[in-house]
Amino acid sequence: MTERMKPAIKKMYRDIKLSEDDLDCFHSMAKEHEFSNSLKNKLRRILLFPEKFIYASTTVGMLFLVGFIWFMSPDATVNIDSKSEKIFEDVVNNHLSDIALKYTSASLVELSSNFSYLGFMLSKSQAMMDVGGDLKGARPCFILNMPAVQLRYQAAGHKLWKTVYQTRYEKSIHGSIPDLGKHQTPLVKIKKGIQVILWRRDGLLFAVAE
Repeated sequence: MTERMKPAIKKMYRDIKLSEDDLDCFHSMAKEHEFSNSLKNKLRRILLFPEKFIYASTTVGMLFLVGFIWFMSPDATVNIDSKSEKIFEDVVNNHLSDIALKYTSASLVELSSNFSYLGFMLSKSQAMMDVGGDLKGARPCFILNMPAVQLRYQAAGHKLWKTVYQTRYEKSIHGSIPDLGKHQTPLVKIKKGIQVILWRRDGLLFAVAE
């Protein structure tokens, strides 16, 4: 494989042409940032003998690419603690479960009266209004073992639906969740092919799954 790669590698570094201005730029950068002599020598060797460094830089590049692919993968998690992770898991499982709605109504007020025993009124926040689709109804569910409400939205002519979740926010149970009332950025995660957006506002925890 090494023998087959050599012609391509030679062509690659032959095509790299540095003008006098480019070389002067490198030297100026070295002086400006006070590179050590060893670093200057390494830079000079790379410019003069690029073939010796192609294999090493290719390996580093591949490692970087693997790391980048993992970071951008659907289950990669950034700044999401264990409690939020469990919330995402509960929301996705509820979304994927094919359970019939307990109440069918397009009125949030009417649905809210059916869940008055939960101790909170269903809220129609701006983020919920941006979900799109028609409200089909709701059913009770659980998030971190706390009673919650799942609202189901579905656009006309579409088989897939979006679900919105509301429950009372308890920091001791749910952990630190971004507060939209303070203009904080919601948490977003893709899990099992489902995108979930998580936030809190006015004492309620919200999640949207689609």
